[in-house]
Amino acid sequence: MTIREKNKKRSFWLLLCCAFLLVACAGNAVPPVKEISTVEKELSVARGSDAEIYAPLELRYAEDKLRDAKSALAREEYDKARQLTEEASINAKLAEAKASAEKEKKLVQETKDNIDILRKEIERVQKK
Repeated sequence: MTIREKNKKRSFWLLLCCAFLLVACAGNAVPPVKEISTVEKELSVARGSDAEIYAPLELRYAEDKLRDAKSALAREEYDKARQLTEEASINAKLAEAKASAEKEKKLVQETKDNIDILRKEIERVQKK
């Protein structure tokens, strides 16, 4: 391989790397507006599952992270906003899951209590 061919090969790889870096950097310059909208919907779903009652801490974390993400978006700190949006999404989903689980536990306990009441009533009737 001649020196000229080596230089062409190096130039090609250098240009390819530069192009890759430009594409990667350009992707980060996009504001995460869609992601923020998605988190707002996830928070709405969490609130609808009574997260205020059953998972208030997780819900608050999600709301705080979303507020911080919107602030970072306003400052054009898109990477920070994207990261905070991801954290808010995780916390919102956790709040919804925890609220659903707590409601299910409550329902199971109520069912057990009703079964106990029915058993006692059956025993009382049978003793007569």
